[in-house]
Amino acid sequence: MPVEIARQLKGAVKRLNRQRGLHDAFRAAEAGQRLGWCTVDLYCDHCGRPAGNGDHAACLAARAMEPPRYCPHCRRRMVVQITPRNWTARCSVHGSTGG
Repeated sequence: MPVEIARQLKGAVKRLNRQRGLHDAFRAAEAGQRLGWCTVDLYCDHCGRPAGNGDHAACLAARAMEPPRYCPHCRRRMVVQITPRNWTARCSVHGSTGG
């Protein structure tokens, strides 16, 4: 069921993108994430650009060696702490992730 909801939301975001512009589409998707029924990453966590635009192969290759720099949900720069054994990244809105 959550996969179907995410698919429907992604379609709604695309329709909003065409109808009202990019900004309104991202705001609608962010609202869905805050409500807890959206798991779609809107942005690349390495470069911060929209995940659906362009080729992010270089970003994926870089992410093999580096922690994320941008929140994939809201595009904010994350606070990143790197230690010899692991890393943590924290978004001011969406919380922490680690690796």
